[in-house]
Amino acid sequence: MTVPDHTTRPLWRMVRRTGLRGLFLLVLGVFDVLYGLTIAWPTPDQQRSTRYPIITHLVPGLGAHVSLWVWAVLWWAVAVACFVYAWRAVDTPGYACAVGLKVAWAIVNLLGFLRGLPDGAGQTLTWLAFAAAVAIMSRMAEPIRTDGTP
Repeated sequence: MTVPDHTTRPLWRMVRRTGLRGLFLLVLGVFDVLYGLTIAWPTPDQQRSTRYPIITHLVPGLGAHVSLWVWAVLWWAVAVACFVYAWRAVDTPGYACAVGLKVAWAIVNLLGFLRGLPDGAGQTLTWLAFAAAVAIMSRMAEPIRTDGTP
């Protein structure tokens, strides 16, 4: 791999250390952190949506606020797994966590659809497609470098 210019050098250094699979896990980790933040601190519009009561009632026995925090912590825990395994040669656990959470979130949206969530079917398909893309990436091998570097 050649480094095109000074603006992309940090990215290429990261790719050399983690590989493309590791870089993908780092991106997933950032996504999961940000998505967890949107769950932990929902906007007033999100609180008025039909998805909000479904998410808050899936963890029985907890109040709505605590239930949201349970979901947010799950997203953040998966982010930690992605960050940790991005740097390891065996990264399967990071990918398994990422796929599992996306499938679980698809199921949440499916339950919402069954309870009348207007965009539940579309959200379910979107999250399943996202999970499939992550699963496909988890099966891809690191490309072989032609410049002789490890």
